[in-house]
Amino acid sequence: MASQGYRHLLLLPGRWKKLNCCLLVVLPVAMTLGLAVFMVCRAKNNLQQSRHGQEGLADRMYQLSTLIMDLNNERELTILYAAAKSSSQTKTLLPRLLRSRLLTDESLASMTSWPATSGDPYILQSWHLFKAVLRTQRSRIQRSSYFWDEIPFYTDVIETLHLWLSREPSLALAGPELWRWAVSLAQLMSCLNFLGVQESLCGVYRSIVCFSHRETFIFANYSFSGEAAFEIYNQNYPASNDHLSFAAFSGLSNCRQSVFAGLEYGSTADNDIPCEVASTNITTSHEVERFVRLESIVIDEQMRSLVKSTLNAHDDHLSHCALVLTAVIVYIITVLFIRTVIIMYLNKQAKHVRFKLRRDSMELMEEQPSPTPKSDSRQQLCNPTSRHDAMRVLKVATV
Repeated sequence: MASQGYRHLLLLPGRWKKLNCCLLVVLPVAMTLGLAVFMVCRAKNNLQQSRHGQEGLADRMYQLSTLIMDLNNERELTILYAAAKSSSQTKTLLPRLLRSRLLTDESLASMTSWPATSGDPYILQSWHLFKAVLRTQRSRIQRSSYFWDEIPFYTDVIETLHLWLSREPSLALAGPELWRWAVSLAQLMSCLNFLGVQESLCGVYRSIVCFSHRETFIFANYSFSGEAAFEIYNQNYPASNDHLSFAAFSGLSNCRQSVFAGLEYGSTADNDIPCEVASTNITTSHEVERFVRLESIVIDEQMRSLVKSTLNAHDDHLSHCALVLTAVIVYIITVLFIRTVIIMYLNKQAKHVRFKLRRDSMELMEEQPSPTPKSDSRQQLCNPTSRHDAMRVLKVATV
């Protein structure tokens, strides 16, 4: 049955011509047009995803890093305020502390997203919960309280927040270069977390209280951890790192030597008695804060530049796909126009030919003699010339 169907198709030249026209002309054009439309839709989708994911990436990273730096500043002033032993120091530190808290609150309010997960500490599960816990923590701080108790709270919070920088969801859609800068920013905030504690403790060492052996070991832990975090940041820096050197923190190095040398004085392992020996008042030099803020500005500029170049690349790709689609449409319209013109011209020529043939047939019929008897008419029909003329007239009449 199938062979008969194909034989029937082959026996119909008109259908076979239509099938050839569909396979050779219509189908390739339709496939090309569909491919061009698919390319445009895909490029537009990629552009929308990039804008949705990466356009706010730099802003979110900047907001989070600013919050970390403000929390570090608040931690430093909280430690100094808690370690203050005189009213004059309290009057000097309290306005600065309140101003730093105000900056932290402004950074919290400017957060457009709060990327907490179930694995984060409970106090960071929501923005409102953290703000309430932070307000409670601030209310407990008093002058002459044990300043070491204030370090773990801020340090644990900063430790969690800096991890959010490297697990930003939109980094999965970003390029490798942008991802490296984001990881570099997270490592910079890790340096700030450890070196910031060291810088804060240097502000209270000897000028306010002595460090016991246990406190000195804790100080050494933060100091060496900060130096290790700095070396990791230095090694993984995406660009030239000639400007990165731990020797730039001369104040921290001198402070570390003084703290380690202080172990030979009269402080005991479980004693926090104030120093009886007068020493130089070592204040915070803000070396770490200045360094981190300058580096964060550089990283932010690099990330925004990469995001802009990525979006421009997607825009260019969309423009090229749209250009291809436009060229395909113009090609199809041009071909159809030329085909229509040719068909109209051929139809006009065929009409002219048909009119000429009809006129010739009419003239031929007028030139024929009057009818003769039946015998003669049969002889004329048998005549090849007469039969040819009759078939010609019949053909013209059919057309």
